Amino acid sequence: MIKITIMDNQALIRDSLGYLLEQNSEFCVQKQLSCESLSLDEIKIIQPDVIIIDPQFRTNHGSEILNLLFKWATPPKVLVLAHHIDAVMTKKWLETGVSGIISKDCSIVEMVKAVKTVYSGDYYLCQEIAHSVALQGLLKTEAVPFLKLSYRESQVADMLLQGKNIQEISRILSISDKTANTYKYRLYKKLVVKNDVQLTRLAYKFNYLDASNF
Repeated sequence: MIKITIMDNQALIRDSLGYLLEQNSEFCVQKQLSCESLSLDEIKIIQPDVIIIDPQFRTNHGSEILNLLFKWATPPKVLVLAHHIDAVMTKKWLETGVSGIISKDCSIVEMVKAVKTVYSGDYYLCQEIAHSVALQGLLKTEAVPFLKLSYRESQVADMLLQGKNIQEISRILSISDKTANTYKYRLYKKLVVKNDVQLTRLAYKFNYLDASNF
């Protein structure tokens, strides 16, 4: 039996997906949670095998929880259920540690396949996302500048775009203010920007603000 937890801020999606998945005798939907009320302790108690999550958080809370979850010795598999897909977001999710990415336009048949695939230890990308990943190999980083950033640099960029200051960033990432500043100026240099205003303009230009929610 594959134990599943669904995390989405829309109750209708949680309930509908949970109902459909439970029609499969191999699945047990343990919990359906709002991302905003998500608790790491609650996940530890229920110990799901697979978490299906919509990453478009309205706050950074869900992102912080997932970052902590991926530090566990044996974290559950995470399957991202996405509204919008592009090269930058795909790169970010895979580097974060998710095991699969699937579009909200998928069928329940494909969802079942994705859950079974990530549970078995393999990665799953739906066709639309696999195409996006293939394009990454063809794109020059100059075409999508945010692809130049390392995982930690992209985390700092995300938080700057969310309006967080260096002290808040260092606390969330458990690093010193000096280290946070170092990442900030490294990403400034890679993106050829001089301040947060220019960073925000660049993010708008490449639709990176959607990706920064994760």
